[in-house]
Formats: sequence, C-alpha cells, structure tokens
Amino acid sequence: MPSPNEFHGWLGHDKTAAQGNMTWSSFQPKPFNDNDVDINVSHCGICGSDIHTLRSGWGATHYPICVGHEIVGTIVRIGDKVKHLALGERVGVGAQAFSCLNEDCGECSAGLEQHCPKMVGTYGSKYPDGSWSMGGYADYVRVPAHFAIKIPAGLRSEDAAPMMCGGITVYSPLKNNGAGPGKNVGIVGLGGLGHFGVLFAKALGCDKVVAISRRRNKADDAKAMGATDYIATSEDEKWARKHSRTLDLIISTVSSPDMPIESYLRLLRTGGVFMQVGAPEDKLPQIAAFSLIGKGCKIGGSQIGSPKEIETMLKFAAEKGVKPWIQKRNMKDANKAVVDMEDGHARYRYVLLDLDQSPVTSVMFLFTKKLPKTFMAGMYLTQEKARELMGMCKAIEKDLHQQRIEIDAFPSTKRDESRRALSHIQQRHSQITKQLGELNHQVSGSTEPWLKEIGDTKVTMERKVMVCNKESEPMRMGWKLSAEQYWPLITETYMIILELLKRLEEELKPALDDENIWTRTTARVIIRQASVKSCRSRKSIPNSESKRVLFEKKVKGRYYDTTEAPYIEDGHDAAHVSWKTNAEFTTNLTDDKKKTAGNYRRRDTTCTVNLGGSVGTQVGVVREGGHEDTLQDSAAYAFYMG
Repeated sequence: MPSPNEFHGWLGHDKTAAQGNMTWSSFQPKPFNDNDVDINVSHCGICGSDIHTLRSGWGATHYPICVGHEIVGTIVRIGDKVKHLALGERVGVGAQAFSCLNEDCGECSAGLEQHCPKMVGTYGSKYPDGSWSMGGYADYVRVPAHFAIKIPAGLRSEDAAPMMCGGITVYSPLKNNGAGPGKNVGIVGLGGLGHFGVLFAKALGCDKVVAISRRRNKADDAKAMGATDYIATSEDEKWARKHSRTLDLIISTVSSPDMPIESYLRLLRTGGVFMQVGAPEDKLPQIAAFSLIGKGCKIGGSQIGSPKEIETMLKFAAEKGVKPWIQKRNMKDANKAVVDMEDGHARYRYVLLDLDQSPVTSVMFLFTKKLPKTFMAGMYLTQEKARELMGMCKAIEKDLHQQRIEIDAFPSTKRDESRRALSHIQQRHSQITKQLGELNHQVSGSTEPWLKEIGDTKVTMERKVMVCNKESEPMRMGWKLSAEQYWPLITETYMIILELLKRLEEELKPALDDENIWTRTTARVIIRQASVKSCRSRKSIPNSESKRVLFEKKVKGRYYDTTEAPYIEDGHDAAHVSWKTNAEFTTNLTDDKKKTAGNYRRRDTTCTVNLGGSVGTQVGVVREGGHEDTLQDSAAYAFYMG
C-alpha cells in the first residue's frame, strides 16, 4: 500500500522534549509534489543535533517538531519527475532536505548544495511553500528525491543510517583537506562524530591517526577503531608540548565552549589545517592571532556534505568495510534513548529501529498481499541449506543485472539486432522466473503471494511493474513497443525483486557462520513481529476444527525458559508458560479437517501438542508427565516458531 497522507512520529512540543518528553503523535508532512519521494523508515540514527534542536539549544525551535536526520528506509511513493530512483529502493536521507538547485546559484551549480542560501534541513526548517520539514523518528518521511541517496548493497541499513549525518560530517573535511597516505591526522573527541573520524581516517590510509580526548578511558576503543596514537589531555599537562608540530590536519568534533583550541593548534605543522565540525551552543573560545600567523595555519569549518559526497562516502564505506560502532534501540524507546545519548552512554552511536508503534509496510506494498518482515519463518537453517539458498540468490541477482543491462541498451539497437535481443531478454526472463519459483519452494510459504502474481499478465499491464511470464505477449506488441514501453517498466519489478533477495541474504548470513544463531536470535525477531493470527486461516472456526498452521513438514525448534520467553504482540506474554530451558524438539505436523496434532520427543519423554479452537481463545495444550500447560494464540505460535 502507498504511504498514508498522515504520518506518525515522536513529536517534541517544548524544550523538555530533550528530557524524554516526546509524544508519539500524528502530523502532516509537506505537500507531495512531482520531485518528492515518500520513504518508509526502517532505521534512524540519533544525532547530537537532535538533542540540541529539541531543547532549542541553537536558537528557538519551531514546535511541534519530529527530529532525526540519519534516515534509512524504502521508497513507497515516487513523484512523476523522479527518474534516478525507483519504488522499493533502499535509500538514506541526511541532514539536508532541500536546496534551490538553480543554475544561477553558485553553490548548487558547483555541487555544494549544503551551502545553498535556501538550504532546508531535514527537520525544523521551512520549505518555500511554507510547510515545515519533519524528520525520521517516524514511520514515514517525505523529502525531495535529490536528497534521497541510494544505499549500496554491501552496506547494512543500521550502519548506513548514522553515516548520513555523523559519517559525512567528518568524511567531507577529511577528503577535502587531503587526508590519506603521507598525512598525519588528529581527531579531537571520541564520541559519535569522533569515532567516525578515526574509522574514516584509517580507511583513507593516513600514516598516523591520533585520537585526542580528555581521559584515557577510551584508549582501547580508539586503538580498535584504527588509531595509532592516543592523547589524554587531562592526564598529561605537557601533552601539547610533547606532540607539537606532529599533525597535518585536525578535525575537532567536540562542542564545548571551553575546549583548549590554542593547544590543539600547537599540534599542527606549518601550513596545517584545523577544521571545526562540532557546534557548541555558545561561542568558540578566543584564539591569539599568532597561533595562526606563526605557522601559516588555517582554521575553518565544514557543514555535512553534498548528496554527491554522501553517495561517494557510502560506496567507500561499503568497499573498505567501514562499520560504525552502534547500539540498536527500539523506536518505541526513543525517549529513553535520547536521555541516554545526552548522558553519554552511547558507544558510539544509537540507531532506532523496529517501529512497533506504526504499521509495517513491506517493500512489496504494490502487491495485493502484504508480506511479513521475515522470509524464513519456520525454517531451521543448517549451514548447508543457507549456502544453497545464498547461491540461488546470487545466481538470480547475476541474471537480473545482465537483464537490466540488455534492456537499457535495447532501444538503440537496429531492428534485426533488436529482435535477437528481445529473444535473449525473454529467454533470460523465463529463466529468472523459473529460478524464483525454485527459490520459493525452498523457503517459507510466506513468499508465495508475490511470486504467484508475477505471472498475471493483466495485472502486469495495469500496474506497469509486474512481470509477464507469457513470452508471446511482448512479441505481439512488436519490438518497438517492447523496447520503449514494456520491458523498461519491467525493470522496476526487477529492482523490487533485487531488494527482496538482499533482505533474504541478510537473514541467511548468520546461519553461514553458525547454524545455531538463527534459533537463538532471528526466531525471537519473528516471534516479536508475528502471532498465530499470521497463519493462513484468519477466520474464527469452531473448537472441533483447527487453525491451519504454517508448518506442514518436519520442523525443529526449541523451548524457551520462563526468563527467556520474548514479548509477543497483542498483549500476550509467553513468559508464564513453563517451558524447559533450551529443550529441543522435532515434530511432524499434519493438517486435516478435525485437528492439527504433532508429536515430539525430548530425551525419554514423548509429548503431544493439539491445536484447535478459534482466534482469541485457547488453541494449544502441552502435556508432559501428567503436567498440563495452556498456551494462548501467540504463545502457541511462539512454541512452533522455536
């Protein structure tokens, strides 16, 4: 389903919002126009700017406000004039949401949109039409497409999110001031920004990366991030003298009005550069003129980065394997996370995810049936099976990539060559469809709806994004219509399929390393996001009949201890059920009109599970040695999820 006209998010109504007093409320986004995209938010980093803004630290804030400008999500609505992005693509949004983009604008025409006089921030700023920008502590965000940046496939969403502001804030001045081989770089402050500074300086190949902080308690972390040296300024009175004239570039990420800036300048070599990116709520300290004149030093500032710089940074991070040190927090706990961030508990960046307060929309929102977030529900992944499925994903991705290349080149070919190209495209499409069908048989039935709809020719032509499996259909159109209308539209579906494959690969990766990881972690995610009501039969049925369960074959799983039982939606709490700690079971599930029953064996004890009843009532009983436990809807489903 497309994005709603009304969004929901954590709103600050006054200065106390920074103390954990935001409220989850609805709000109206800016009016949608042909250059905009709507993004279903999956991840949003917490930036220090969020807290400064919530408490009006940098000036009067326009309330109510929804902060958050380290956003990653999926495009669910796209304007007619947007050509470089597609529905279903994963994108990120940083601290900027608008600039004039006029040719006569010196900044925009030079690719310096972040310095445009008409720049609009992602939250708390007014668009030219008078509406106010709202950020990413929300279910959706709406921005001009120019400022929505594609996320490379090799970068996890939780890693990309804090890079959208925190990462680019230090990457840009590092790159623009020559950080790299042969250079010695100092990073002042080892917080959210500073840790990015160390990571990127190391990845850029600097000879020396010096982390500078007040105390030595972060020295081990700095070394693990890639720092070659560490200076604790409060623990050595002679630090500035000892390290004088050793650095070519200093990036200062601290936002204290009392920082010893003149001592920092002593560390610079002749012609060195000091760049300030931290923004105190008060003025910077005064400096003596000869601190600059004596060595010909330069002092300056840097504001985030342009969309092109952000795109370059993300690709660089994916290639070099730059991974920020993050801690995941649930969006429902945003208030607590903001307070913890202000109190200095983050190591080193918080990322909000799992929008439990808002409806979750799949990337397949165009299709009639919504999918759960997780593909692998019910599967017990061995390393062998994970490798097999990963290989299938990679093979399909390779064909999809080649298919898109040939489709893009198709209109420019001659008639005879076009006919041959059309034949190749159709043959490969048939192969892709067959591969997808085989993949569908290997994973949970939850993927069936969208795969089945791919073959619907009528739906294909109506929605203009579905894949037609009947090879004769494009041939009847003729090669020109096929080239100019049909196959170019099909590439949108290919992009959505690619996104689905990437999601599936993310779920497979843990099992490649440890086949037990899936049952320990992913299963809990599934349980938290689904209940027995997710089974295929949703209508209430008499007690004498049964609910059709997801699993119709042999399934492995494990019990949870009462202290480990996860929270389950709809208010059901499985913790009261007396399950044995990590007791594994194997069960054969059957499905008939009377009941669904499963027998499993644990050690020398045989237990029986009977499912029956209607939605919202008792659906399961576990009997073991005369002891009987009653399971409610969600708990029974959690039991089978293992």
